[in-house]
Amino acid sequence: MASAERAGLVFKRTSESTQLLESDPDWAFWRDWYQGWLTGNHIDWEIQRRVALIEEPIWEAGPTAVAAEIEKIRAAFDVEKGARDLEQAAALSPEAQRGIGDNKPPGPIDDLPNTANEVTVIWAVAQELEAQAKLGKPDRSRVVRARDALVLVLKNCGLWMAKKIDLAIDMSIKTTVPTAVGAGALWITNNQDKLWTLWEAVERWLSLMP
Repeated sequence: MASAERAGLVFKRTSESTQLLESDPDWAFWRDWYQGWLTGNHIDWEIQRRVALIEEPIWEAGPTAVAAEIEKIRAAFDVEKGARDLEQAAALSPEAQRGIGDNKPPGPIDDLPNTANEVTVIWAVAQELEAQAKLGKPDRSRVVRARDALVLVLKNCGLWMAKKIDLAIDMSIKTTVPTAVGAGALWITNNQDKLWTLWEAVERWLSLMP
């Protein structure tokens, strides 16, 4: 049986138990999915597609296993979306264009020069996170490195201590990406909502990774 068909059958059977749907966290996604069909406010189609592609052994393991996998899918999707939004914003920034020249995307985080400005680093971070979020099996070490680079930029621009004091993350950051402090600080400050949204999404995603 195809995964999508299995999902529909599982929901159909369980919909007979209203109390279960309303109270059991394992069915939160299906509750939202059903409500979306009723109201027209559907869950993003890409999330639905990825849920339909969940491997058969996970479906066979039961609702709790499926719910855990769906949570990972949604967390990765939030990172992908946040990274894409930030990447597009950075691409339009004069600071990023001056930092890399010819309006070309930056290379991998590992290859950034020591003179890279904050916006160029953020562009590279966003590209890395978007790419990892699209993978079935992301590289946790690269996600952590991108997260650390994001935190470094926030620190360099004076935003980290102003809003977040997380000693655990401070202590965990062992690898940094040098940036030219101040080169893109104004852009970073003006786009800090996007940065914090992505940071929060990455932290949630990391908490679900093995």
